[in-house]
Amino acid sequence: MIKKISSLLKSVNNLITSEEFIEKHRINQKSFNRNRKLTFKDIILFLLSQPQKSLSVALSDYIDSSNLAIDSISKQAFSKARFKIKPDAFREIFLMTTDVNKTRSNLNTWNGHPVLAIDGTSLQIPNTKENQTYYGSKKNQYDPVALASASALYDVLNDNLLNTKLVHYRTSELVQAQTLIDEFNLNQVHGEKAPIIIFDRGYPSRKLYAQLQEKQCFFVMRHKTKSHGALKAVYQCNYGDTSIQYSHNDCSYPLRVIKFDLPSGLQETLVTNLFDPNITVEMFKELYFIRWGIETKYREVKSILKLENFMGIKPEAIEQEFYAAMFASNLLSMFASVCNEEISNIQQETKKTTCYKTNRNILVNYLFNKLYTLICNYRIAKKVINNLIKIGIKNRSQVRTNRSYERKKMRSRMKFSQNTKSTL
Repeated sequence: MIKKISSLLKSVNNLITSEEFIEKHRINQKSFNRNRKLTFKDIILFLLSQPQKSLSVALSDYIDSSNLAIDSISKQAFSKARFKIKPDAFREIFLMTTDVNKTRSNLNTWNGHPVLAIDGTSLQIPNTKENQTYYGSKKNQYDPVALASASALYDVLNDNLLNTKLVHYRTSELVQAQTLIDEFNLNQVHGEKAPIIIFDRGYPSRKLYAQLQEKQCFFVMRHKTKSHGALKAVYQCNYGDTSIQYSHNDCSYPLRVIKFDLPSGLQETLVTNLFDPNITVEMFKELYFIRWGIETKYREVKSILKLENFMGIKPEAIEQEFYAAMFASNLLSMFASVCNEEISNIQQETKKTTCYKTNRNILVNYLFNKLYTLICNYRIAKKVINNLIKIGIKNRSQVRTNRSYERKKMRSRMKFSQNTKSTL
């Protein structure tokens, strides 16, 4: 696994320093032609390092960590230079981390199936008129507030984002899911059997069912408890395990409907094209629960990586930072995977029954402070990787299983202010 991390970081360096990549992603022929304080590579690496402090302090820290032969960089110079790079540059870097065959060892499956999940989330973005126009807005009791939507295809068992999209706030999650499935390559995952994609409520539709069948993917979708137009047959099914047929574009497809009661007393309805008789209702309950991993992934991206704490305020800057955070999330996951494997080995050797995992909130700070060295100084990168893994093993948290809490709806508010960036 360490070799895979080293290989990925070396590939990132080769990519961002290649003439082809620079030519492809600079906005015009005049950009980055002359020697400047900030090079194309510097801007990329600075944004990949997930700066959370005020811009002046973050730039000063970057100069120190990268040993640049300059005293300072002005905020204005950085802001001007960053817009000479297309946001697609950061998406291309993120996509280097999305093939689990290249980024993971000892891949996990469920009964031979890779388990994926698709879900969406809304993002608070800097509240400017330009962002309200470009990404959309939602009116509160006072004024419209700028928001964007994001959606992800996530390998739940291997903790890896396979694809993500940042779109207009009013884009439906169903449309986003269809795009993610269109772009999904079966070679991105590994398993003896076809992948299973899990969906929450809001996604069921005949068109999506057919699309997944044609993509040779299994799916498990949660349905709403009330009748839903074209899919009324689902709600007419009895409790337990039932098979029905549905049609789309003159083609007929089979569906398996699973109905059961939750501990809360509410009814749960799952629809799937997985007809393996060895997979029971109880196993479907277990399978659907695995979907929760994508919720914790969004929490990680928002709370640990502080995705919504955008440094730039223009749409292009938001897109740059979004895909930089997606890259950061997958890189953090790779390091955490190694740390957790080592922690598990220690647990087995010492015969301790309490389960622990690395504290990502601590690991992320050390990791991205060393990102320049990891990517640009290949000779000592392996030593730095080993030191980071030791830090991850040392700083661990107990895993508390079988916990559940009553869901409470809370009033949303802006988490980060553009005018009060941290200097710590």
